[in-house]
Amino acid sequence: MDNDTVNDDTSNIEINDTQVVAQETDDPAALKKERDELAQTNRQLFERAKKAEGFVKVDGKWVKAPKPEEAVATKNELKATASELEAAQLDFFDLKGYSEPDEVAIFQNIMKRTGMSHREVIKDDYALAKIKSLRDQRDVLKATPSSTKRGGQPSADNVELALAKFESTGELPTDFALRSKVINAKVAQESTSKPAWRR
Repeated sequence: MDNDTVNDDTSNIEINDTQVVAQETDDPAALKKERDELAQTNRQLFERAKKAEGFVKVDGKWVKAPKPEEAVATKNELKATASELEAAQLDFFDLKGYSEPDEVAIFQNIMKRTGMSHREVIKDDYALAKIKSLRDQRDVLKATPSSTKRGGQPSADNVELALAKFESTGELPTDFALRSKVINAKVAQESTSKPAWRR
């Protein structure tokens, strides 16, 4: 009879479980609430597990937290690469013959990208090639004549050029000051009170 009782209880449990499932599926709001509660519980359990493994949540992403001694070393490295070059490094570059700001900027950018020290970057072939290219461009610009040197274009307010243009085309410049100078020069040129050699 004990076996019959156990069997009766088992059949009652099965019936009760199906009744409970039938009741839950009938009410969608109750199902949604239960799903949300279950999702919240799962989220809390996941966060606890991640924290126990040593992870930290940063900007919604789980990142492995560094050990305290690694964190100090990382802060020092970030400080060295993120900030401007220190005075000793600038002196080092100046001593090696790289005192121009654009040359130092090339070294600084390469140091930031690669993590090289200032002693390593000064020996790097890529950095030296960029510096050589920069110096070649600078030499070309120095060799190119500017507008103030002989053979270059005359300046825009040159009275002689404007006077020659007026004599050939009859057009006066649009700038009032230059126009006045051209008229005064033309009047002085045609004046009979001055000797010809002073005109």
